[in-house]
Amino acid sequence: MAIKKLSLTINAFDASELLDDLISEIRDQVDHVAAIWQAKSYWGNPMDEVDMEELHKLKKMGLIDELIEFKPNFAKYSREQECDKRNMGIDLMKQNGSSHILNIDADEFYDADQFRYAKYKINKSGYNITYWSYVNYYRDFEHYLVYPFRPFVQGIHSTYFKYQ
Repeated sequence: MAIKKLSLTINAFDASELLDDLISEIRDQVDHVAAIWQAKSYWGNPMDEVDMEELHKLKKMGLIDELIEFKPNFAKYSREQECDKRNMGIDLMKQNGSSHILNIDADEFYDADQFRYAKYKINKSGYNITYWSYVNYYRDFEHYLVYPFRPFVQGIHSTYFKYQ
């Protein structure tokens, strides 16, 4: 299935200082950007006002098209709430006509050339879902975690698929 309309949804709560660089790198390659934010964390901690101000600034700059509030259900375990939040993004982007979605966290970075190539491969091969290997940096780009396995994260996928 070729990508007809690609939406980027960002799981936003903290680390908003990273979003300008993150979005700017691939903004010209996505059709729609939505930041799905929440006033309280999955454990009830409040969102820092600085993070919300940054989201509004990025929307005003045109990097973000839409701010969508997610209201956590504290009766559910945090992992279930995260799936609900990501699935809400998939449903809303499907409603806006998106054929594909990339649902990411605020600290996930993509290289523009690699992203462009991934889209090319998806379109050429008709992939409905992709998984990408990643490097988990901390502190700076000199420090990263070394796993005894190769970690993967879900990449661009059809809006047909949901999280469980």
